[in-house]
Amino acid sequence: MKHAIQYSCDSHQYLTTTPRKKNICNTLLIIDTGSVLIRLGKYEHIISAGEAFWIPFDCLHSLSIMPNSKLRTLSFSIRLKDSFPSDAGYFQATILLLSLCNKLDSLNGSKENHKKNILKVICDEATQCKPNLTIKPDSIALTTWLKSLPNETGSLTLSTVSLSFSELSLVLKVRESIKMTKSGVTNDKIVALLFNGNIEAYNQSLLCVLGEN
Repeated sequence: MKHAIQYSCDSHQYLTTTPRKKNICNTLLIIDTGSVLIRLGKYEHIISAGEAFWIPFDCLHSLSIMPNSKLRTLSFSIRLKDSFPSDAGYFQATILLLSLCNKLDSLNGSKENHKKNILKVICDEATQCKPNLTIKPDSIALTTWLKSLPNETGSLTLSTVSLSFSELSLVLKVRESIKMTKSGVTNDKIVALLFNGNIEAYNQSLLCVLGEN
């Protein structure tokens, strides 16, 4: 990390995935719109719009940011001497924390000192959060359904994801195809397993979910 505390607010029109790896800093996620899936251990946890999630240093995880999602990310370097939470989990973002993030969004590059002061207050707010990794019914349902891919023998009903089942199914199939491609599986086999042999449906799915074929 270039700075001890870094902030970003990003919109994702298409599916964005990260490899499974250990966190090199402490990270705070706030989901404005859409949803994010985070893989921790054997479960995929769903972080929905309006929720916040804490990912501590050295935490093994991967992220899948659903299409049309907007999230704020705060990263805290391990160089900081503050005492941050050591457990991953959901937490309630305070009104002050959200207001400070909104203030950062409104600042321009000429107000660096003001930005640094705001980040210090945010850092203090982060040390006070109390993450709780509740395994929600939606996470259990999603993880169980994913195990059925590519055959889709299970059913899936989710209450907290903004995408419909058909949209979510499409996104997760494309995500699975990415994993299979990286594992050396040929396109022909991917199309046969995930898209009923329909190459046109496969290409269209890649275009819709990833913005490219």
